[in-house]
Amino acid sequence: MRNNKEEFSISKEKIDMSNLKTLRLKKGYSQIKLQHLVGVSNSSIEAYEQKVRIPSLPVAYRLSEVLGCSIDYLVGKSHELDRYYLLSQRDKDKVVELIDSLSDK
Repeated sequence: MRNNKEEFSISKEKIDMSNLKTLRLKKGYSQIKLQHLVGVSNSSIEAYEQKVRIPSLPVAYRLSEVLGCSIDYLVGKSHELDRYYLLSQRDKDKVVELIDSLSDK
C-alpha cells in the first residue's frame, strides 16, 4: 500500500483547462451561460479557465457532458482527440459511421 501523499496530489499546474475555453467558445456559450448549464457559482468558469481553481470530479463530469467531450480531453490529458472534439456534430456523426463501416468488415 502506498503512503506517499505527494504521488496523489493534484495541483492546478498539472491540469490544463485551456480546452475548456476553446470548447465553450465553439459552442457559443458565455462564461455565465456555461455556469448556468453546469450549475456552478458565478465566477467558477472564469477561475477554471485562468487556472485559479480546478473543478471537482462531479463538476468536470458535468462540464464534459455539456461541452460534448471526455473529462480527459477537458483537463488536457488526451490530445489524440483534439481534432475530433472540434468537429461539428454532423462531422462527428460521419466519423462514427465510418468507424462502424470499418468494424463491420
